[in-house]
Amino acid sequence: MLSVPAIEISETITAVRLNIVVPPLFSMVAVGIILYILSRKLAGPLQRMNKAALEVAGGDFSTRVPADSNDEVGELARSFNFMIDQLEEWEDTRQEFLANVSHELRSPLTTLRGLITGMIDQVIPPRSMHIT
Repeated sequence: MLSVPAIEISETITAVRLNIVVPPLFSMVAVGIILYILSRKLAGPLQRMNKAALEVAGGDFSTRVPADSNDEVGELARSFNFMIDQLEEWEDTRQEFLANVSHELRSPLTTLRGLITGMIDQVIPPRSMHIT
């Protein structure tokens, strides 16, 4: 029979265990760090877009998202900024339309109010208002 001291067998088993356990642990830590860095790179611009979207929803069309990269996130940021430009243009058109409509309605209403006041005050005789 071959005789080997127990301490040598124990040291060999410990070394084998370390060789089996340490590389996967190191790999998991490395993958975790890489995933964290990548998620931060992706999450940062998306968080800025989310904040800008909330500002636009509140009526602030001056906000823009930086489009620093040429990847999908950068393309999304450029599209988002284009959307804000379009919304801002449509809002300006809407306000101009409402101002025009308000002005166009105000003129006839002012005329009617003057005629009604004149009739109530009997400045305008009832017979002069006949429609022919």
